Amino acid sequence: MPSTRLPWLIASTLVLGLGLASVMPLGPTPVSASPAPRTGQALDPTLQALATQAALAVTQAALIPTPDPTQLTRAIDQAGAITIQGTLQIDGAVSVSGGYTTQLLNVGGIRPDVVSCQTFAQGIRNSDGTGFGLPGPSLDATIGGHSVMIPVSVSPYPGPSTFALDQGLQLGPGVVIDGTNYLVVGENQTASMTVNPDGSGSFVFSGLHAGSLATGTVSADSIFGQLSWTCSPQP
Repeated sequence: MPSTRLPWLIASTLVLGLGLASVMPLGPTPVSASPAPRTGQALDPTLQALATQAALAVTQAALIPTPDPTQLTRAIDQAGAITIQGTLQIDGAVSVSGGYTTQLLNVGGIRPDVVSCQTFAQGIRNSDGTGFGLPGPSLDATIGGHSVMIPVSVSPYPGPSTFALDQGLQLGPGVVIDGTNYLVVGENQTASMTVNPDGSGSFVFSGLHAGSLATGTVSADSIFGQLSWTCSPQP
C-alpha cells in the first residue's frame, strides 16, 4: 500500500471505530464467533481501545442513578440544622397575631452558626465582624393573613444579651407588613432584642410609624408588638 494512503486509513478507521462505539447497545454484548478479518482491514489495537472506552463511557453515563430523595434529605440533615418556632403579636395601626416555624440549614457550609442552638446564639461571623439576625418569619410565610418581614439585626454582636437602638440594634427597613414599612420612630418608642445562650430570644417594639421623614408623610397611627422565638435542634 502506498505510504500516502496510511494517514487517510488511520483517520477513517478512527471515525469508524468511534461511530460504532456511539451506536453500540448499552446492555451486555452477545458473545459470538467473529469471522477472520480480511487482509488490510484489521483495526489497529489503539483504535480498538478508543472505541471500547467510548462505548464504556456511554454505558456508565446511562447507569448513573437518579438522586434518591431520602439520601438527599439525610445529607441535608447531616449538614446541621435548627428549627425556630416563633410567635408574633402586633397591634395598633395593623393587627397581626400568629405563629410560624422556620428551619435553618447549613447546606454547603454557608451557615455554620446553625449547626446547634448554642452556636446560633453566638451569631455569624463575616468580613465586618460578628452579627445576629432576628429569626423572623420566612418570605413565603403568612401570619394571620398578613405577610410580615422583620429584618432586624445586631451588629457588632458580642454574644447573647439585650440590645437597644443605641447598643447595636439596627431596624433596617423596619417592620414590613403587607409591603408597608413601619420604620419612622415616634414618641414613646421602644425597640430592643434579647438573645439567650440557648438560641431563644425576643424582640419588643413600639411607636413605629409608616411613611418617610424625608417626604414628611408619616402615618398618624403607629404599631407596637412583640416577637418571641425558641430554638431546637433538627430531630
